[in-house]
Amino acid sequence: MKIRILFSLLLLPLYFSSVFAADTKISGESYPFYQLDLTNNGSGKGYNKFDLGRVYVNVTSKLSDEVSIRVTMDVDKMANEPRDFYLKYAYLDWNIEKFIPYSTLRFGLQSTGWIGSMEKVWGRRYVAKVLLDQNGILSSADYGLSYNINFPSGYGNASLLYLQGPGYKGKEENRFKDISAFFFVRPLVKLPDFAACMLGGYYYKGYSDKTDITSENNKDRLAGMATFAYGGIFKFTTEYFKAWERIDPGASKDTEKDGISLFGEIKFPMAKTSFLKKIALVGRYDLYDPDSDTENDEQRYILAGVEWEVIEGFNLMPNFQRTKTEGEKTKDTFILNALFKF
Repeated sequence: MKIRILFSLLLLPLYFSSVFAADTKISGESYPFYQLDLTNNGSGKGYNKFDLGRVYVNVTSKLSDEVSIRVTMDVDKMANEPRDFYLKYAYLDWNIEKFIPYSTLRFGLQSTGWIGSMEKVWGRRYVAKVLLDQNGILSSADYGLSYNINFPSGYGNASLLYLQGPGYKGKEENRFKDISAFFFVRPLVKLPDFAACMLGGYYYKGYSDKTDITSENNKDRLAGMATFAYGGIFKFTTEYFKAWERIDPGASKDTEKDGISLFGEIKFPMAKTSFLKKIALVGRYDLYDPDSDTENDEQRYILAGVEWEVIEGFNLMPNFQRTKTEGEKTKDTFILNALFKF
């Protein structure tokens, strides 16, 4: 692992020397946190630690008015081993508006779309992953080709993707490829107080990542979301998904999964003090069923916290999190999450 990290770092100057002639920018995010377990479930009551949830380093370069590239390195959280260091994104965008209005083609290791878009709606990836990512329903990035369209006047966007399937941490084991499509629309974008209201839909037609599979070894997902927001004061979102999959080659029937996530925030833009203007009350509730044919296996997740935007690029959020699987003990945790952006 240390050799791979050193090799990657040695390659970065070579990469930068070739792109700095273009319009190139470097940015990044770090997600440090402090965790205190409040129950005996897990590592034990009183267990506490400082850690990093994630570190991202982005390099974007505009090669011309039509062509740009992005490379993102990802440092994963620790799991009893040295931290893993790998590529999250490495793609080229080609603006083809000369041929098709409002359109862009993307090629390479890229976002699968839905998770990245829902992270923007949730707005707190440094605190918790969104529903489909947190439960391993969908990879957040994969290799492939996509067609993307931005609707005029900010009314939304849509994408059609042709993807490898196993995700950015996996490798191809069979001849099948996956297809997905999603859209987000903002029907009230012309009304300032309701501009953040939106609707979205997602469909993923995929196949098992294992070898020796047939077309019956499917991995299909369907999702939808709705957000209601008003005047920068409150925003509430609901997201629902349904999944059907037959991963193992010998499986005779699909496993059905579903889940729902409800989250929201309340802010105080009308407050007289600058401190309160930077405060948000945040809440979230997830319910996930990993197998509709199995009783008493539902998993619940609750989060409640207060977010403080100390300065631009530096957030703090003390919060309480509870995870509960049916038939098992509840796990309660206090976490102080931080976001550093540069």
